[in-house]
Amino acid sequence: MLISTFRQHFNDRLKNSITSETERNYILTLLLEKRDSNYDKTQDVDISIELENLLEKDIIALQKQQPIQQIINEAWFYKFPFYVNEHCLIPRPETEELVLLVINYLNQNKNIINVLDVGTGSGCISISLKKELPYLQVQAIDVSKNALAVATINSKNLNASEADFNQIQLIVSNPPYIPQSDAAQMESNVLNYEPHEALFVADEDALIFYKKIAIIGQAINVPVFVEISYNKGEETKLVFEQYYKNVQLVKDMQQNDRFVVALP
Repeated sequence: MLISTFRQHFNDRLKNSITSETERNYILTLLLEKRDSNYDKTQDVDISIELENLLEKDIIALQKQQPIQQIINEAWFYKFPFYVNEHCLIPRPETEELVLLVINYLNQNKNIINVLDVGTGSGCISISLKKELPYLQVQAIDVSKNALAVATINSKNLNASEADFNQIQLIVSNPPYIPQSDAAQMESNVLNYEPHEALFVADEDALIFYKKIAIIGQAINVPVFVEISYNKGEETKLVFEQYYKNVQLVKDMQQNDRFVVALP
């Protein structure tokens, strides 16, 4: 089957799942590039039966709303391609803004070299910081062993090895913050495929991780940078104001409350 013929087939099969033809064509191009190392988008050639079978499986996964990043095991974040699977969150653009906030702060405070990333997931925050500022000594922790395995893969793939544990000088985190009761409102591609332990917190204590991070940060007297829920900005800021005198609520590019910066 010619690529052009398969492209029409791909569009027909997915028009009810992915409404934009532009997006469907973009996804197919990604899949072809990943599945066939010899793929040349300038050539309309026959695809092999083996490749066609692989792409048919991809179509089924996309019809079930599985994220394309999981299907190809790759998500771009900041400047780098990260390996991802079902054991970690797919990195979001808002978290790139968190990385930029930390980088800007570190560029103005070059005495800080030891950074702790709490709840690292894929390692996208800590590895991006290390790649951008190679002098940093970055440690990453997570309660999920499976997530740490993903972060280790990315550390090796991107040549950003872990540091020896040193005295922490800055904490950065994108912890779980979605109340469990909000799960019913979430898109199926998130709810069915991304790890719930990295997404949800109990309704009765939705800010639990921020409280713990604030206590630890204040105890060791270090700056803290966290991503937060857009609709809990003032609440989260108040948590940190119990432990820090200088607390800033920072908006993202969409003008939503998205980050808290707490400085000693």
